[in-house]
Amino acid sequence: MAIELTGNWRKGFAFDVHTLDSVYLGVDDYGYDRWENTRSEVGELVYKLKYRGDQSSLPKIIALLEKIKGIETMDRIVPIPPTNPTRERQPVRRWASATGCL
Repeated sequence: MAIELTGNWRKGFAFDVHTLDSVYLGVDDYGYDRWENTRSEVGELVYKLKYRGDQSSLPKIIALLEKIKGIETMDRIVPIPPTNPTRERQPVRRWASATGCL
């Protein structure tokens, strides 16, 4: 799913949403809030890559990205800045770079 974005540019898209639904489950035994999340297909792949280190997710994300109609005419992919810039591997930058559009 591509979501069209409007702004000071000719045309822009968000690749997809990450989370489709989130239900609060309460606080666990360690005092942390717990949620049951339903993710989009790409959201689940990004989650696996980012938090589980599942490197097999990267080519799957790229394959989904390549299905976006008109992607071949786009000049650049601009990744959203990471919430944790100290994370050793930045998944969004990795797939943007892997497509040659970063």
